[in-house]
Amino acid sequence: MINFKDPKIKRYNENYRRLEKEGLAPSTTYKKTGKKTRRRKYSTKVEAIAMQKIQNKIYKNSPKAKEVQKKYRQKPEIKKQTTKNNREISMHRVNSWLQGDSLPYFKYKISYLKSRCKRENIKFDLSIEHLVDVAAKQHCRCYYTEMLLRPYFNEMDGNSKRPGKKKSLDGRFTQISIDRIKPEKGYVNGNVVIVADIINSMKSNFSEEQFKSVIGLISKNHKIDQNYRSKDFKELYKKIIKN
Repeated sequence: MINFKDPKIKRYNENYRRLEKEGLAPSTTYKKTGKKTRRRKYSTKVEAIAMQKIQNKIYKNSPKAKEVQKKYRQKPEIKKQTTKNNREISMHRVNSWLQGDSLPYFKYKISYLKSRCKRENIKFDLSIEHLVDVAAKQHCRCYYTEMLLRPYFNEMDGNSKRPGKKKSLDGRFTQISIDRIKPEKGYVNGNVVIVADIINSMKSNFSEEQFKSVIGLISKNHKIDQNYRSKDFKELYKKIIKN
């Protein structure tokens, strides 16, 4: 119900009457038996709906509403249904990718990156078309290791951070991730490449040149040959190839 004694509504009515006198607002009067009779303010559906929207918006942003929403989401049946829906959506993205359609996955990735950039105040101006083009140019291979990349089912919204859901090493070597060549420029067209999830973690906030310099320094100090592969890594690499 609209509270017609609300100060906001009263103020609206006063402003509307002033604009009406100046001829800037539609007239709300009509003639009846030779006399002008004013209609009651906020009698029209449009005005009532507009005010109700304002009240709803104020309530949605209130701490009380957030607390109610939090309690609702914590209900076992709601959590179970949400998890089920998320699993189905994640499976659809992965299956679409394996069938040659990368759009569902990249749409999710763009949406995720956009919200993250807004939260962390990182520049974002990345289009789905550009991301698809980058993946095509790299033949869906890691920019640094040349390993073939793909999305996995357990990647959904940072799923790996939950207890008991950690990604395997071989999975991280082939899990697709979006990397900024120069981190200070943000996620913008022309400044991103696709890399393996584990490589992106190793690179952190280094630029491409800084990252290569670190690799060169490690190689020099430990006298690592270009073709060096440990026994453990060879076994891991076999798993990666099988996947």
